[in-house]
Amino acid sequence: MDSNAPNPQVVAKMEAQAAAGTGKVEDLIKHTKPLPRKDCVICARKLAINQFPRQKHTPNCVHERETCRHCFKNYIHAELMTKSPDQISCPECPNILQHEEVKALASPDTFQRYITIKTFTLTTIRVPC
Repeated sequence: MDSNAPNPQVVAKMEAQAAAGTGKVEDLIKHTKPLPRKDCVICARKLAINQFPRQKHTPNCVHERETCRHCFKNYIHAELMTKSPDQISCPECPNILQHEEVKALASPDTFQRYITIKTFTLTTIRVPC
């Protein structure tokens, strides 16, 4: 998706308002301020700030969130291919991602794989008698 393209949801809302006679699309577009942009540290694209997670990556992260959602999803997927769920760290610092962060930031398929691996790991650990 072109990062300079208007948000389809915003355009649809503006078109609905124009159709209802509550405003002209052109007028609404003129008065809509573009979102601030920043660079993703992984893909290096300059993206609108709404393309970055709102929540901290982990409860212990103290840095700004500088990995876009798309890259974060890909990062978690790639990490899960080579690491156990309890070894996946934040892409920007060594803090380990917790269950809730993975749920919020991974794709649904990757999160399901995360749960499956985590469950398998927990059920195969044997406690000595």
